[in-house]
Amino acid sequence: MWNIFTIIICVIAILFNSYGWMNYNKTTDKVTRKKEGWNSFYMISTFLIIVVLIMRIEKM
Repeated sequence: MWNIFTIIICVIAILFNSYGWMNYNKTTDKVTRKKEGWNSFYMISTFLIIVVLIMRIEKM
């Protein structure tokens, strides 16, 4: 039960994270993205969410 709940939360988090990254990518230029570091934040957070998702899927 908790694994399914966690998987649903992870999928929602990946969708929300991807949507945020796409909006950020559209509204800023490349130099600003590189200087602020948000591009790296979105990549790292997506990676961590995927790791949790894979761990929960393995437990099923």
